[in-house]
Amino acid sequence: MASPMPVDGVAAASAPAAAIPGGNGGAAANTPAATASPAVAGSAPVTTVLNTELAMLEDTSPSAAQKADARRPAAPVSASYKLRIKPWGTLYVDGKPRGVSPPLKQIVLTPGKHTIRVVNPGFPEYVTTIQVGKNKSGAIEHDFAAH
Repeated sequence: MASPMPVDGVAAASAPAAAIPGGNGGAAANTPAATASPAVAGSAPVTTVLNTELAMLEDTSPSAAQKADARRPAAPVSASYKLRIKPWGTLYVDGKPRGVSPPLKQIVLTPGKHTIRVVNPGFPEYVTTIQVGKNKSGAIEHDFAAH
């Protein structure tokens, strides 16, 4: 009897056919359970076949970084608006305070419709609505003393 062929790097144990389930009581058997047969001529060794099948099953899903990037919302395209407020005023955009101009000289707005309110306690407030386009710049100008 030939020595057993290693399967996936581990040698098969030598045991009489009777001790192997499915063996035929010690008679020479050609069943896979009874003996480890050499590879069929022209076929790949078992380990190569298994490694190839494992390679096909490898995780090809996006990496964690790619998944995080996919969940992250795209940065909105913004527009820069210069501020020319005289003598000065507190600027509100969509009801939220954005600072006092001057010294604030510009603000960055996202595309869309925005309500701009400029307040100086010595004058009536100035309110306007602007439609901001993608990558468009503009200016918000108001002279309280001139009105």
